[in-house]
Amino acid sequence: MKHLLITLFLIGSVHTEPIKINLVTTNDIHGMISPQTANFMNPQYPPTILGGAAFSKYVDELRDEVNNNGEGLLILDGGNIFQGHPLGIADGGYTMIEWMNRIGYDAMVPGSYDFISGAQNLNTLSLTANFPFLFSNLICNSCPLISNTIKPYIIREISGIKIGILGVVNSQLTELALAENLSGTDADKEVLSVRKWVPEMKAKGAELIIVLTSSGLPWDREEEYKIFSSQVKSGEIDENASLNALQMAYYLEGVDFVVAGGNSKGYWLPWYDPHSHVYVMQGYGGGTEFSHIKLLVDKDSHLFMGYETVIDGKASQTLLADDFKSNHQDAKWINSRLKKAQKIYYTEPNNKSNHTQSPMTLNRNDWDF
Repeated sequence: MKHLLITLFLIGSVHTEPIKINLVTTNDIHGMISPQTANFMNPQYPPTILGGAAFSKYVDELRDEVNNNGEGLLILDGGNIFQGHPLGIADGGYTMIEWMNRIGYDAMVPGSYDFISGAQNLNTLSLTANFPFLFSNLICNSCPLISNTIKPYIIREISGIKIGILGVVNSQLTELALAENLSGTDADKEVLSVRKWVPEMKAKGAELIIVLTSSGLPWDREEEYKIFSSQVKSGEIDENASLNALQMAYYLEGVDFVVAGGNSKGYWLPWYDPHSHVYVMQGYGGGTEFSHIKLLVDKDSHLFMGYETVIDGKASQTLLADDFKSNHQDAKWINSRLKKAQKIYYTEPNNKSNHTQSPMTLNRNDWDF
């Protein structure tokens, strides 16, 4: 059953079919695009999660579907794309960027773990990507993040709607990553950056605003929100603090939706903030799942109406072998890259950090579609 949420300003209006934009998101993949067994679901009889090859097949089929039915498609990632698995870390994230290019992502926001091989490496990855890295609250003290593909925001026109996507990195970045890896990179406070850039985005025509952030949704969001609300009332915390995605949403009047990463904890449905009327969505990480909903936009006013789910009343979809099929060519490519990564990561001498190659030195022509 579809779960439909519609904001109050549209109640009583003449019913017209809304514009539908498919929003597909991932976060905290940590290099895990190869198949894995889901021991966390059933330690005795763990099911198989197919990973990146199943996700690519799903996106390919969805792209064909939206092209046929006139709906839109937007694919975003909430950061922490490569650290955590040999497939990601062995070449400094290049394999993950190649895979994301294959999927056709529209944008990503860097997470703190994306600096594990240094800010210069992240800048190089951004040059390799076919999509922008969004970092609106960047403070760059002679840092290496100078690529013109690292932007504060983008505005994409999809199905006739101008969608502004603003990237906000966790403002505790200097506490989460080593100074030697940051090389002068810092992140300003989250809400301060949103206040700065959203007016400019709207002045340039953005009709629907999405904040893409690596500040992360916490565990037990309902309980955390109760604590946060009491802190706001007591004056213990305000919009000038470092805020996670749940807290940030409270202050984001003028923003329609938040896509979060930075924490592998996922939820079946987006969180709705009763104060700002902003939705916040974050899926499970580790390459186990993705999120997919349809954003609903009024055809006449271009106002954001809410969202509807696509499968079984949930936003999050686990890539289980019982429910999904893999693209065989992609599965073969991923397995080939995994073998190379394992050889680099496990068999060569010296410490693991020396196994990180520059993405620009690798062969770019070994994935042929």
